This record gives sequence, structure tokens and C-alpha cells, in this order.
Amino acid sequence: MEQGLNYVAALLLLVMKTEEDAFWMLAVLLENVLVNDCYTNNLSGCHVEQRVFQDLLVKKCPRYFTSDELASLAF
Repeated sequence: MEQGLNYVAALLLLVMKTEEDAFWMLAVLLENVLVNDCYTNNLSGCHVEQRVFQDLLVKKCPRYFTSDELASLAF
């Protein structure tokens, strides 16, 4: 769960004026901005986002995907 957040927290610590500001910005991101369930143990929110992205790619760039390729995508 925390492995993905360390990059976000590190970036916030670099750009925010204080550690407290970085903490509260991370809290806002987690509670209000980032997709729900992206940072849960099963990453269910990430799976949803990947599936939406896959569907968007197939819709907008259909010539890049054959039916065999679509079946093999492991999103």
C-alpha cells in the first residue's frame, strides 16, 4: 500500500514549503483527488483505471488492436 505513496510524498516534500504542508497536501490528494481504492491492499481502483484506459485505447485506436491482442491484454 505505501510503496506507491513514497514517490508522491517525496515529491510533495520537495515542492512544499514545510513538512506539515506536504502532509496536508498528501491528505487532500488521498481523500479528494486520487481515485478511490487506488491505494488499498488489492489495488482495486488501479484495476478499474487500467480497464477504462484499455477501453479508451480500443475505442480511439482500434487499428492497433486485433481480437487476439485484446484477449491477451492483462489489465
